[in-house]
Amino acid sequence: YAVPDPLPEGEHGTLIRYEPDPGLEVDGATSYRIMYLSESVAGDPIAVTGTATVPTAPAPDGGRPIVSLAHGTTGIADECAPSKTAGGNSGSLGIGVFTGPGAIVANTDYEGLGTPGRHPYLVGQSEGRSVLDAALAARQLPDADAGTALGIFGYSQGGHGALWAGQLAPTWAPELDLVGTVAGAPATALPIILGA
Repeated sequence: YAVPDPLPEGEHGTLIRYEPDPGLEVDGATSYRIMYLSESVAGDPIAVTGTATVPTAPAPDGGRPIVSLAHGTTGIADECAPSKTAGGNSGSLGIGVFTGPGAIVANTDYEGLGTPGRHPYLVGQSEGRSVLDAALAARQLPDADAGTALGIFGYSQGGHGALWAGQLAPTWAPELDLVGTVAGAPATALPIILGA
């Protein structure tokens, strides 16, 4: 979680570093903690962390599809980053459901969770960028053999992030082919919620 200073040069979604994640065990897949380049709400280059799994079975013709998961609310402190807990965010989002059929799964911690800076909670552009850049970074892992098909899945805060990622995908990650977005219980009507 120590961010390089200065950050390496590269486009958003560039994988900075990765390491095996022994706390995240998924049958038929290799799990990693990842750090990748993204862009802050202010438009500055930043590092974001997360996890990713790569199936061990041979990739299909055309490469593996990618599923990028957006987690629900965990808090805003660095220790609330899902990748810092045993098993990451696999329990709530069921990584095995996606790796079983052969998909690469990327899980972002979001901007400011686990890395310097404040987590911009429910700021859609930030969430969407983190979700998409996690997918781009996971494609660079060993033996990823990634294709271009992308699915996005999120619940609660993650539903909000999934909707934003789906909206941003054509311009933020045009090299990926968004085939579907699942947004469960997305946070909406925020002025009403926050004013209560």
